Amino acid sequence: MKIPPSIAAIAAALFLACPASAPAQETLPPEVNALKAKYDEITRRDVFQPFEKDLALAVAKYASTLGRDLEVARRNGKLQEAASMEAEQNLLKNNQHPPPVDEPDTPSGLAKLRTAWRDDLARLVQARDRKWQPAREEYARGLDALTAALVRTNKLDDALIVTRLSERMKDPALKLTGVWNIERCGEVKNEWKFNKEMTYNYGNNTGKFIYKNGVYSLNHTWDWEITLVDDDHFEGYCTRGKKGCIIKAVRVK
Repeated sequence: MKIPPSIAAIAAALFLACPASAPAQETLPPEVNALKAKYDEITRRDVFQPFEKDLALAVAKYASTLGRDLEVARRNGKLQEAASMEAEQNLLKNNQHPPPVDEPDTPSGLAKLRTAWRDDLARLVQARDRKWQPAREEYARGLDALTAALVRTNKLDDALIVTRLSERMKDPALKLTGVWNIERCGEVKNEWKFNKEMTYNYGNNTGKFIYKNGVYSLNHTWDWEITLVDDDHFEGYCTRGKKGCIIKAVRVK
């Protein structure tokens, strides 16, 4: 399964930079603070910290295998392959990671290594998400109780905000619902809205998306594969259109 190059710790530490023009996120009612603090602590301790440790081991494994295969390529006089692997080593030394899709001229040896890396990363992300969803569901139960309390005290606008948040937490397919500030291909910035009906809008355009194993596949003029970095950021890449072009986003609401 193909996945974006920067997930959770990768994005947080290396790639993810929220667009400078990103508007402020929707303000949650103060009553949410205690619930959110508990949720943040649980996910930090039980989801993202273990993921970061496993990710570091996967990076070390990739670097070791890369170094071994580089020596073999040198001994066998495979100049192009050795040069590409040296470039990959430099990428890792600069705390970067392989691209989401290979360039057409990627030597077969490096392409094989990258496929193994992406498979390892996909397994880590799926394991992370299996741990993440129960925490989201527990948070949603607290939000539902809070919504009822807000309705009883006639804080209807706040209740609507909390309801939207709860809905996102319950169903993995709906994690994207809401409004996002998008940056794609390093040059285009605009706002996209993802809907419960598994559609998304930007300008006058409407596309569709599906969810499977932590990956959201978007279909319109261009196609995209994206995954959540955390609850308020996603990253991905173009699979049809400007192939390999990176997309990243920060949630507005």
